[in-house]
Amino acid sequence: MTLHTDGCRAVAIAYVMQKTQFVFPILGGRKVEHLMSNIEALQISLSKEHITYLESILPFDPGFPNNFFVSLS
Repeated sequence: MTLHTDGCRAVAIAYVMQKTQFVFPILGGRKVEHLMSNIEALQISLSKEHITYLESILPFDPGFPNNFFVSLS
């Protein structure tokens, strides 16, 4: 299961863009490599297997403030 890319930034951006229908991430970068990753992400198409694999690596942590309010109960 390969994506033919050498950067995780491009895969992360492609994941966010494919996760919901109307999402347009605003990305900034300090280096030309960051801009190139942004452009590369537009050409990556993740399959359902790719997304399942990415989501299985670490469990989702909703983080603050969700964990703060749950711990008060």
